[in-house]
Amino acid sequence: MLLHVRRISSLSTLASVFLWAILLFFLFLIGAFTALAPELVVRLTPLIMVPVFFAVAAFSENKFDLSTKFVLNWLLIVLAILSLWPTYLILKIGSMPSIDGRRMVVLLSIFSLTYLVINRPILRKHFFGDSDPMTQLVSMLILGYIGLRYISLGDSLYPFYSFIVVTWDLVNYFSMYFLAISFLHHQKTSERFMAVMLWITFLIGCFVVLEKLQGINYLSAYAPRGGNLEAQAMMQSISRDRDGAFRAQGTFEHPIALAEYCAMGMCFFLASLLWNDGAKSRLIYLCAFIVSAGLIFASGSRSGLVCAGVGALLVFLLWAYRANSALNRAGSFTRKFLFLTTLVGILALAAPIISTLTQGRSTAERMSTLARSEMLVRGLPSIADNPFFGVGVGSAGQVAGHIGNGGIITLDNHYLGIAIESGVPATIVFILTLLIPALKASHVIISRAGPHSCFLAGAVGALSVLLIIRGTMWLSTNLTLGYLIAGIVMILSRIPAEGKIIPEAAQARGRPVAVT
Repeated sequence: MLLHVRRISSLSTLASVFLWAILLFFLFLIGAFTALAPELVVRLTPLIMVPVFFAVAAFSENKFDLSTKFVLNWLLIVLAILSLWPTYLILKIGSMPSIDGRRMVVLLSIFSLTYLVINRPILRKHFFGDSDPMTQLVSMLILGYIGLRYISLGDSLYPFYSFIVVTWDLVNYFSMYFLAISFLHHQKTSERFMAVMLWITFLIGCFVVLEKLQGINYLSAYAPRGGNLEAQAMMQSISRDRDGAFRAQGTFEHPIALAEYCAMGMCFFLASLLWNDGAKSRLIYLCAFIVSAGLIFASGSRSGLVCAGVGALLVFLLWAYRANSALNRAGSFTRKFLFLTTLVGILALAAPIISTLTQGRSTAERMSTLARSEMLVRGLPSIADNPFFGVGVGSAGQVAGHIGNGGIITLDNHYLGIAIESGVPATIVFILTLLIPALKASHVIISRAGPHSCFLAGAVGALSVLLIIRGTMWLSTNLTLGYLIAGIVMILSRIPAEGKIIPEAAQARGRPVAVT
């Protein structure tokens, strides 16, 4: 009992320190914005009410967890907006700030998270990882990556602009991991996620069919022009045609982003197809799998095809080597060894096909591959000269970017960009933030049976898609979804067969624990 009280008091102290750190950080932001952009501060004057908002939360403490209905509805809204709101559709009304649906839903979620974490002790416990070391490790890696990116602002040519870029990365992508580990402690999370992804894919499929038939994206006609959005509009028009074939983009700013999203969805649909017992459910998920594959072909993305193939292979092998009961250490090791051996063997056999797709099947595709190779050649010397902290955020395009049609500078390698701007350590930490959840999910599927093996297998494939395709593009649109998946994985991987969340550390010690 005394140990339990000490843990709670320690958690409360840590939470207080963290919340004070957040408050001081916001004060720093206000001071920086006031000095660098006085006009912007005037437009953000309504944010003065934010401290009052948080004070109300602090003085109206609620000891209960969130209801399942609230959490599942929040998940539905977030997934729908992140998938269906066109990334190129930024609404501009007069002199009002631009309205981007994806950013709006993320910002509202962050405000809700902050309020609820201050308001509810049980969510503060979830936010700090529930004493699960792996969840806390990923949280620390994300914070470490953000810290390294902020450190590299010191060498940036445009520090204020770079500060905005890094802060938006923090808001748009990494916040989703913390939202997931704080909110999504409910049994029906995986079911709701899979169902929403299913119907969203069908809706995107209908839109892409119209887009391919008409040869035009009608929603992009409403995309704003002028100012710093002109380059984005030009990039969209240039990327829509290859070898005389019209490339679909759906609700995404580029065909490759559509392919990335659909390849992630394919992994979940294949997992549902393999794990599901009902004939009707299998038929629906088979249709979704076929639609996703068709969307990837419609996008004309070679990277999407390769990533979808690798992700699907991982899901299939996890199903083949899944554990039907809890295995001891020797049995788990044997299955993991067989899994890796089979994976390497199949990839070796498929190497000629992957090589053909990578090198390109036409002149346009070969030129695209050549441009990516030239980016590496130009970028590696900069990394060698500045391996630890890079040369500053925002400099990767000038160092290794390729000037394409219309004079637009592109950098088609996320890892190369991070390494140039923030150094090799930042690149490694970024990879680990997605790789560790994928490895954790794989370990759970192979080592023991559980109620969420289907979702975890799909997540392994989806996170693998994200990690592989980062080497061929800089666009980060789907990272928001990726970190949401990573957070859900860290929660559901702690649920054994009886369907209760048990801290991993307590399981390892074999001691009785309280079930949350």
